[in-house]
Formats: sequence, C-alpha cells, structure tokens
Amino acid sequence: MRHIFLKTGFVRLGAAWWALTVLLFAPAFGQGLDLSNMDPSEPWNITADKLQYDNMTNTYRGSGNVLIWRSGYRMEADEAGFDRNNNSLWAVGNVTVKGGGDVVTGDRVYMDLATETGLVENGTLFIQATHFFVRGGRIEKLGAQSYRVDDASLTTCDPDDPDWVIKAANVKVTVGGYGTARNIVVKARKAPVFYSPYLVFPAKTERQTGLLPPQVSQSSRQGWGINQPFYKVMGESADMTLYAHPMEKRGVQAAAEMRYVLNPKSKGYIFGSYLQDRTRDDGVGNNSLDWGYENDLYLRPNQDRYWVAAKHDQQWKNGLKFRLDADFVSDQDYLRDFKDGYTGYSAVNREFAQEFGRDLDDYDETIRKNSLYLQKGWDSYSANAEAKWYDNVIARRFDEPDTTLQTLPFVGFSGTRQSLFGSFLAWEFDSGYSHFYREEGISGNRFDVNPRFVAPIDFGRYMSMETTVGLRETLYNVTTWDEEPSRDDRTFSREMYDLKTEFSSELVRVFNLRPGNGKIDKIRHAFTPSLSYNYRPDDDQEKYPLFDHVDRLEAKNHVTLALTNSLLGRSSVQRKENSIFPYEYKKLCWFEVSASYNINEANEEDASEWTEPHRRQPFSPVSARLELEPVQWLALESTTKWSPYSGNFVYNAHGVTLSGRGNELSAEYIKARESSETVLGKARFRLGESWSAYGGLERDLEAGERVRNYTGLIYEAACWAIDLGYSDEPGEQRYTLQFTLTGLGALGRSAAD
Repeated sequence: MRHIFLKTGFVRLGAAWWALTVLLFAPAFGQGLDLSNMDPSEPWNITADKLQYDNMTNTYRGSGNVLIWRSGYRMEADEAGFDRNNNSLWAVGNVTVKGGGDVVTGDRVYMDLATETGLVENGTLFIQATHFFVRGGRIEKLGAQSYRVDDASLTTCDPDDPDWVIKAANVKVTVGGYGTARNIVVKARKAPVFYSPYLVFPAKTERQTGLLPPQVSQSSRQGWGINQPFYKVMGESADMTLYAHPMEKRGVQAAAEMRYVLNPKSKGYIFGSYLQDRTRDDGVGNNSLDWGYENDLYLRPNQDRYWVAAKHDQQWKNGLKFRLDADFVSDQDYLRDFKDGYTGYSAVNREFAQEFGRDLDDYDETIRKNSLYLQKGWDSYSANAEAKWYDNVIARRFDEPDTTLQTLPFVGFSGTRQSLFGSFLAWEFDSGYSHFYREEGISGNRFDVNPRFVAPIDFGRYMSMETTVGLRETLYNVTTWDEEPSRDDRTFSREMYDLKTEFSSELVRVFNLRPGNGKIDKIRHAFTPSLSYNYRPDDDQEKYPLFDHVDRLEAKNHVTLALTNSLLGRSSVQRKENSIFPYEYKKLCWFEVSASYNINEANEEDASEWTEPHRRQPFSPVSARLELEPVQWLALESTTKWSPYSGNFVYNAHGVTLSGRGNELSAEYIKARESSETVLGKARFRLGESWSAYGGLERDLEAGERVRNYTGLIYEAACWAIDLGYSDEPGEQRYTLQFTLTGLGALGRSAAD
C-alpha cells in the first residue's frame, strides 16, 4: 500500500522530540516519562566537569562536558540544568541528543514539562531510517502534539551543501492532524524549481487520503501520457487508489484498485481499469498495422475495453481456508497494450505475486483462469473443493464455439503418508469427484480414488529400499457426448494399478578446511545413487471419456538410474547462541545425472508405437542438471538432455549470473528440439562512482525475431538519481525517464521494469 511521504518526517520529528523529552526528564531527576521498551529500574548516568545542587531553588546544574546517558539514549552539552520546582530543563552550547539512531543538535534547548512546551534554537534533526535532515532556526514545541519550525529546511543530502532541499519560512504541525507551511521553495542546488505561497498537508500517524506522485510516459502506441493516482483511506484495514491516465493517442484510461485486510491471515486485492479507446484494429487502412500485432490471427474492432482482476485469501480460526482468483479482460490485446506503468499488467501481477504468492496468467494468454478454492486440513488428512472457470476471450469476443473445459466443481479428500495399523508399512491416498462442463463438447462426472501402500526397508547403513503399490478406481458418467449422433453408453468404470520400487544409498564424507575470516571451514560431500523401477500396465483407455490427463494414464515399464552429488559448505563464523542453527550453511554444488530404459519399447514390434517411428529407442535421453554457486559472485544453472541415438543434445537450458561491487551480468539460453530457441541477457555495470549503465535483450532465435531490447544510463548522487532509458518491442518503442529523490521516492519508470 502506498503512503504519502510528507507525514513521515513530521511524525518522526514528534517521536524524536519525545525521545528527547524522555532522555532529559526521566528518573535521574525524579520526574518525567518512561518508554515501554526501557527498564524502569535502570538509572540515568550524569557526568560533568562540575556538578552542583542548589537546595534553596531545588535546581541541578552541570557545566563543562555535560553527559547524560542511559541504554540507547545520550545527551551532551556544555551546560545543563534542571529546575525541579518548575519542572523545566535547559541545555546550552553544542547540545546533542541521540536516541534510537536519530540525532537532535542545537545551540540551546529549553523544555517545560508541566506545559509540554519547549524550544530548540538553531536546531537540526537527523532521522536515521529515512536519512532526513530537518533544520530550523527556531524549533518550538507548542503543546503535547503541536510544533512550529521557523526558517525550516528538509533534505536527505548533506545539509550544509545539499543538491536539493525543501525550504519554508515557517511550518506548523499538529501530529495526528494537519500541518501548514508558508513560502515553500524546492531548490535544485541553488536554483529554485518550485514555489508555493501556502501548503496544507496531513501529519497524521495513520495513512492519509491524498494525491500520489504522477507517472509520465511516452511511447509510439500511446504517445505522451500522465497517470495521476489518488489515494483514499477507507478505514484502518482498507484503502483504495484511483487513477486517471490521459494518453495522447488512446484517450483517458480510468482505473481503481482496492486493498483490504480482515485479519492477519485474510486479505484481498481488487483491480479494474476501463478505456474508451480512440483506436481500433479492424483491418481498415493502416489500423491493423498501427494498432495490431504480428502473428495475431484476430482483429480487435472493439473500442470498449476493460480489465478486472482480483484475489482474496480467507482463513478462519478452525483452519478452514478460502481462495478466490478472478481475471476478466475485454479482448486479446488489452494486456499487451497496457503492460507497463502504475496500472499495467506487470505492476498488478507483481502485487498479486508478492501479497498472495499466486501469479496471473501471462499477458498474452487468451484463456484466463478464474477459481474458487476451499480447503480444510487435519493432522493426516485434508479436504478441498474448487470451482474453475476458464474464460476463453476469443470465443467470447467473436462468438465462436467454446470447447474450453470447465471444472464445476472438484471435491477432493486425501491422506498423507501414515503407518498402516501400527506396522512398518505405510499408506496414503488421493480421491476426488469432478463435474466437467463444456459449452460445446463432452461433459460429465468423474469419481477417482487412488490409495498407495508403501513398504520401506533399510539394509543396514548404506542401502534402503522402498516399494509402492498403487490402486486406482475411476467411475464416469457422461451427460453430453461430442459425437453426432450421440452415443448411448454413458457409464464407465476403470480399474488400474501401478508399482514402483526404488533402491537408494547415501555416502557422505566431511572435509575439514583451514578456518578463518568467515570463510568455509567444512564441506560435506554426499553421493546418492538410486535405481528405480516403475510399472503401469498398457490398458486400452480409448473407450473412456477424455476430460484431462487423468483419463489417459501412460503405460510404464521402465528402469531409471540416477546419480546425485551435492556439496554443502559450513561457515567458520558461529552465529549467536540463541540461533536455531549455530553455523551458516551454503549449497555449493548439486549435480544429478539420470537416464531410463523403456522395456515396453524394447519389446514393441509395432513401429507406430515407438517414440520415433523410424527407429526403436528404448533408452531415454541422458539428463544432467547442475546448480553451482562456489563463490558469492558466481551462480550457474544448467540442464541438458543428450540422445544416445542421434548423438545430439535434444534440450539445453543454461543460465549464469556474475555479480559484485555493484555490477551484474546474467545470460540464459533455452533450446528445445523442433520447438523454440531463446536467448535472454541483462547487464548492469558501474562506470565510476556515480554513473552506471544497464541493458537487456530477449530474442527468439528460432523465428529470428527480437522479443524485447532495452538500455539505459543512471546517474546516482548521494541523495538523488536519474535514469534515462529506451525499450524496443515489436510494434512499440518507448523512452523512459525516472527521477528519484532519496527518502521521497521515484517519479517515472525505468526501461528495465
């Protein structure tokens, strides 16, 4: 959820002042306030070159290197005094107060505890969390929650020579209410870039309704545009952001997003956008060339365009869980047209992934999933129900026959592995009922139950065997056939079984290395060979209805050999005593090689049943998977599959990342035989202390086409940064500009987003 930055500085100012109050006026002087996180029994410590107490006036006075401290809090001054009768304190000369990482300095400090008023002359407040410096010629505390700052300035730069600063003649703030400022000037170096004679701003400790920074954009498909968000607080546990997004070539897009929290485990997020588009892809003139996409088989004649997406998670005290996922879009091109920016697909999908752990379908997917899910778990069992509706955008938009399979609903009950009657044997099971529906095509019901029985046996320290026998019963009832004339048979039953036996071992050795400097002092090498056999009979299943993969279970009769090596490193630096793991461990390397032998294919005489019709190939491709991270700056992942018959690699996926000292270089290559070949890369390099450059590419080598290229240049000062970039995708080129003020946030967007 986004927040308005202006409130933060003044709320922290109030908190820092109260830290000052507690620091100065607590039990050391017999009066004052306590903080809940402080030990009341801990005394204050006071030292000075000279300490005096005047019994007549009941006044303490210290002079010369006055130091008052307690855990986490500290005050220094040339002179300080406390009047117990008037309940007031003063400090003069090089006054410095530190608390919670924040620092207040000034020439003179005066505080009246009775009226909760006070004064800091020529004061500076440093807020560590945001690196804000707030200065004032005169900082007054007017009451319990009211402040006034004359000749005020705010920056996250060096306050003595700031690259940017916000100045005001005077500022009045009531924490929990509002503040006012007069004669506000924003300066870049010495040059004024913005002026306002008067400003009212929220200074509440809670989220506050108001405008958020706009986002300016420019692209070949949208022209110039500005997206202005308005943030609305709807209570303690809900808020909304409204967006107005006028675009030079498209018109005005309106959008809204709502977030709410019902309890720590129940929350939701709803997003919607609408555009009455000035353009259309209708095949007339250059419309399709300008507003359509290559390899798009369908036009986009509609101008009424929208997108609605939502997710909701709910959990009750009894452990019952509920999930909702919704995703409806007006046409197949809308999410491609609006992929970037505040209200684009990427930002919304990122929010869903971060908050709910679930992504949306890809932006170019034309069949989009919507679902309701209910789940209840116990120690060894769980029950769940789900309704899934796949919205076929093309069929809906063009009134085509919709053969999309819908599951309305699925109800399942399963049990995790557990002992069978207290013996060494174990069992587990899955079961489920599904009602399948299609607007056009076969519909019906299916009940499926699949118990599995497990027999684990250990042969000493070096070998173990596990045998699993699975039984499966599937019942069908067809309500509608996709054949004309319709078939009369509607009820079916299928009985199947499967068998798996696996032998495995693990050989381990620990190597001691020379410790020191936090580096690895021990490496654990584990070698795990395994040999498994899988069997499922080759039963004819063509007579059964086909809804999904469960209805056509592949025959199995193969042996698989896998060899796995792993290296685990242990740091020589021991963690804190209360840590669960006393040492830090790191996976240095994981490497597995596996291959299978298909007995069915070896015995099959019918060439049409072979994997490759021209040649019997009982041996599978040899698969190798490597994950390597030997040092902090290098990470490598690689998967390859090699055919022993052709002598060629039939699949390659390789990725490498180099990083360190602010530089990063990564590349990824993926090639599947007779399918696709893609290369991706991105890089960021520092070009000195303040400059850096970045870039990236994605290219479809099979089609010889670019997917996306982008590049940019960043200048980073101590308290601000500017990012100028360019991105190029088929049909759209975009220039980007992002300006960041440290502590205040960013305006615009980066080409790398």
